[in-house]
Amino acid sequence: MIMMPLHKGDDSHISLKHFEKFYWPTFKQLMLNMINEGLIPAPFAEGIYNQRLQRLTEMPERSVLWFFDRTDMHKAKDILGGHSRSWAMCRSP
Repeated sequence: MIMMPLHKGDDSHISLKHFEKFYWPTFKQLMLNMINEGLIPAPFAEGIYNQRLQRLTEMPERSVLWFFDRTDMHKAKDILGGHSRSWAMCRSP
């Protein structure tokens, strides 16, 4: 399992357009390479990833263990439930 803190990809740091063009393609390929080598990526998505959740379903089912900081966990469960494992780590009240 490879823990990966993600500091700069959240909803407030980079626009969705730039995330989809610059950030996601490279990060997705990195995780696919890990999976192909038999590793389990475990990204810690710091900040809010509400607008990015749908993109996370592009990974193979049950191949990534997601940790979320301030993402809406109800929304995460609706989108990722049955596809990826995910946990809230540092939820703000």
